[in-house]
Amino acid sequence: MLHAAYSLLVVDDEEANRLLISRRLEQAGYVVTTAENGRQALDMMRFERFDLVLLDLYMPEMDGLATLDAIKSDPKLSDVPVIMLTAAKTREMVAHSLSLGAADYLIKPINPIDLKQRVRACLDKLGLPPEPTLRVDDTDLSGTRVLLVDDDTVNIEVLGHHLNQIGFQVLSATSGQAALQLLGQTPVDAILLDVNMPGMGGLEVLRTIRASEQLRELPVLMISADGNAETVSRSYELGADDYLVKPYHASDLSVRLAAAVALKRAKDAAAG
Repeated sequence: MLHAAYSLLVVDDEEANRLLISRRLEQAGYVVTTAENGRQALDMMRFERFDLVLLDLYMPEMDGLATLDAIKSDPKLSDVPVIMLTAAKTREMVAHSLSLGAADYLIKPINPIDLKQRVRACLDKLGLPPEPTLRVDDTDLSGTRVLLVDDDTVNIEVLGHHLNQIGFQVLSATSGQAALQLLGQTPVDAILLDVNMPGMGGLEVLRTIRASEQLRELPVLMISADGNAETVSRSYELGADDYLVKPYHASDLSVRLAAAVALKRAKDAAAG
């Protein structure tokens, strides 16, 4: 479901985490701002109103608990719900977070479906008026053409089979050059693009796609075993719509691919 207008703040000292979480929320239709530490988050919250904060627990200098305490101690900020993000679930830490006023918590690595449900639940409790929505589940994906670009034919076979089962029509290419050639001949609705390929790599293919007047609006989801912040950041700078790190769950990919296609269709419809 795509939700318009809600403004969220994601606070995490790890750039890759900020990018991945914010991208998932943006694909769900939220307006997302990010902060890299607690002090920056507090400054932003005092300047701009947010409907919800997702706050990493472990950060240098001012950690998540100190930031949460500062939020809940400020009369102007205390009503903003906060979801804590942590890689370690301990009874004491969860209890402490909730005692300080956290609305909920999520354990890393964060399942995108769980993320969407927890965020939605927190916003529902605010009693905000319903927003215009587009349900991904209501979007007819049958016949949607997806180009899968990966130099590993086993990956293409396994992923292609899964996507076919849920209604996508899968085209494939085993190199960047072959992908661009196919895109010049056959219209597609979205692209799943491996980052690390011999010859023309995924980032170069992405750069070429975004430079093309005919292709620049196509949803492109990057796939890679490389999850370092520099690669993730560079992908988004070049215009990637999402970034998945191998190994990933097929259900995770399906949801994010469907969301990207649905969002593109919604934008096209709004443009007339």
